[in-house]
Amino acid sequence: MIKILGLDVSSVCTGYSVVEDGYLLTNTIGTIKPNSKDCIGKKLVFFEKKIKNLLKKYNPDYVVTEDIFKGPNVKTFKTLAMFRGIVFKTVYEKLKNDPVCLMPTEARKIAGVKGITKEDAFIFITEKYNFLNYKFVTHNDISDSIILALASYYLYKNPKQNVIKKKKRKNEKSL
Repeated sequence: MIKILGLDVSSVCTGYSVVEDGYLLTNTIGTIKPNSKDCIGKKLVFFEKKIKNLLKKYNPDYVVTEDIFKGPNVKTFKTLAMFRGIVFKTVYEKLKNDPVCLMPTEARKIAGVKGITKEDAFIFITEKYNFLNYKFVTHNDISDSIILALASYYLYKNPKQNVIKKKKRKNEKSL
């Protein structure tokens, strides 16, 4: 049996969920929401405590988080990197390995989502688990954490699965 904690890390609202052997465990989904009025240091301390609590409560074998890329907003990227740093530190202290990192589109493809948007992932999860009362605005961080955990489980079960077709560079010659 393998238990995976999925984290859709954000400085505003981090979604989490736990998948065991490819199945979402009941009562293992939720969000971590630091007080928006707190300074960044206080938010990070709060966030670290919540991540430690999740690791203690669910005792996962692995943790998976969304990989990040630098978009047009450098300030947001830097803040998100601090929160991810807390995840890496805390997970390493508990599990002695780094979290698995997946790009959102990669995770959606692996999990079987038809489409690549956050909305596509939300629809996939709400239909798969019959989450009738879920709304995209409120629960999309949770649905992304489930997608991440499912994708990580599928990769664990099929380590040779090649999900990304590497593009050849213009100066690269084919054999």
